[in-house]
Amino acid sequence: MACVDIGASGGIPAEWQAFGPLLCVDTLDPDGDSLPGEVRTESRTMTRSFPVALGGRTEKRKFYVLNRPTGSSFYPPNVELLEELNVESYFGVDKVIDVETYAFSEFLREFDRPRPNLIKLDTQGSELEILSSLDDEDWQDVLLVVSEVEFEELYEGQPLFHDVDSFMREKGFRLFDLRTARSYLAGNNQTNYYLKEHYNLAVGSPEYSAKLYAGDALYVRDWKRHEMRANNRWPKLILSFLLYSYYDYPLRFCELAGEQGVLTPAQQECLTREIVATAPKPHLHQRSDRLGQAARRVLRACGYRGSFQAYWMRRQHPNQ
Repeated sequence: MACVDIGASGGIPAEWQAFGPLLCVDTLDPDGDSLPGEVRTESRTMTRSFPVALGGRTEKRKFYVLNRPTGSSFYPPNVELLEELNVESYFGVDKVIDVETYAFSEFLREFDRPRPNLIKLDTQGSELEILSSLDDEDWQDVLLVVSEVEFEELYEGQPLFHDVDSFMREKGFRLFDLRTARSYLAGNNQTNYYLKEHYNLAVGSPEYSAKLYAGDALYVRDWKRHEMRANNRWPKLILSFLLYSYYDYPLRFCELAGEQGVLTPAQQECLTREIVATAPKPHLHQRSDRLGQAARRVLRACGYRGSFQAYWMRRQHPNQ
């Protein structure tokens, strides 16, 4: 499965690591120190590194390097808004440099790369222009897109979530999930200033709401428009869902493949077992059998109600 990780400063995403041997990953990061196309193995995944930047077209443009490099962007920071969310040591501009950019399809041709099946983008506001620079023919094999999106203009002039969402829907993709990023109000150049000053709260708490400002949107090609028999990409579609810990939809795709005669009954049964084997085993109180029902009754009698948070919603962040 051909994957492209654009803005890959954090390394191979944790979601991909369990299926590493099935993936061929291209990582793009203009700050990378590798040679273009240098091959390495990361989390059992064959990875090729490209220290290049993508943009709306192939050109030279200004790049705003922030004090915290992971926040750098082709768009200048919106200081008035960012100072509500963070401190100047993060969003302040360290320097402005000129960077050569490639249009997405131009990059694929220049470096002889395959059409991607999965695209992940984290480029601080330029995600839409990068997606727009992928030619229609190169979109044919794309099954899943994970893009950082903003609900407010963190960078001056950047596209927002509704712009990305409209574009992806026009391309025949469905918004499948959204992981949100939130922040408490900063002040006096301190993060969480009002919580610290008035509530003695140093970090985030589930009892204190935090303002939504960004997120990660997961888009999946609308499989309902295509028959399994006419679309030989359905095994990769199954893998795409398993990468992000969706275990019910792959079983449905397996059923559809059987109903449409793509799989024999024996093949369908075998593939179903393989899919089920990838899933984590439920804890006792989560099980649907009699033991699970008894465990839940005991917990309720003890006053425990529990809580639920889907895998895709989990974030490792001080303010979440």
